[in-house]
Amino acid sequence: MAKANAPLFSLKASGKLGDALVYFNWKGINCVRSYVIPSNPRSTAQLAQRDHMINAVLNWHLTSHSALDRQAWANWATAIVATLTGFNAFCKHYIKVAILGKSWANFHDYENTAKTTTTITSDLASNANVTDVRCWYGLSPTSMINQVACTGTYEAWEAAIEGLAINTKYYLQFEAVAPDNLATGKSGIYTETTS
Repeated sequence: MAKANAPLFSLKASGKLGDALVYFNWKGINCVRSYVIPSNPRSTAQLAQRDHMINAVLNWHLTSHSALDRQAWANWATAIVATLTGFNAFCKHYIKVAILGKSWANFHDYENTAKTTTTITSDLASNANVTDVRCWYGLSPTSMINQVACTGTYEAWEAAIEGLAINTKYYLQFEAVAPDNLATGKSGIYTETTS
């Protein structure tokens, strides 16, 4: 993919030029590439991958993700690769879990229920096949090395984190840990600041 400045002697171009070139805008960048006819082999593996993608998209849209949940996925996307959106990060992780043959542990409806100068207590829900949840936390989205076990059930998992520094921003991510190792998944990365 080539970046184009003033494509076709204009400020912007999009669409196909004959059967040779395609001009398009990708994340605000004018680009050009050669025109190709996409192949569609319909192999078993490709059809399975398409099913995983369809299920990931449906799960994203059908789950009651709050604004905080969507922001958490955007935070995770930024932490792993700068060019992903929260939706892309969700789908990527969902597909990885599906390829492993495990069921998806979907976290949603995050809420901070209590905050003091040295503690954070947060709740969130998951789907019913999740039986054990951990909350990882730390001072950066790429270094959440501490963990606490969450209490509750799939309707309301609670993480109570104590002994934190005053006026400090913390990053939190929830992970399902099933004893049978059949359900797995993570939430996006939430942020909280002690008062």
